[in-house]
Amino acid sequence: MSPEKKIIILKNRIRQNPGDYKSYAQIGDIYSQYGNFNGAIQAYLRAIKIKPKDEFNINRLGQALWKVKRYPEAFKQFKKALTINPKFAYAHLNISKAFALVNDKSNALAHARFAAKLFRKHGDIKGEAMAKQELSELYK
Repeated sequence: MSPEKKIIILKNRIRQNPGDYKSYAQIGDIYSQYGNFNGAIQAYLRAIKIKPKDEFNINRLGQALWKVKRYPEAFKQFKKALTINPKFAYAHLNISKAFALVNDKSNALAHARFAAKLFRKHGDIKGEAMAKQELSELYK
């Protein structure tokens, strides 16, 4: 099924249930996957408006903001996700990248190490590999 058709289906779900934050998040994911980061930002903002304490969508919003080089706003979203869930590994990994961008290597390393530990603890092999890659980049 094409992304356009998926979005139409999701928008129809939202029309039937305006509180369906998951459909907004899925639209954001589709937009992100195809490089429409401004569309993704809008979709994630709508999801967050419905469910404000969802660290997953807040982190996704941060990632979309990062892609359009809105770094300070992205960093703020990653920190917000960690305020909701201090053990959210993906937000730690994203904050590590943000600290690396401003040459704060000690904080970048600390967050990347913690992310790797959390991923390992939860058996997230893909996440752990990403954290190890980040650590490898930081050690260069």
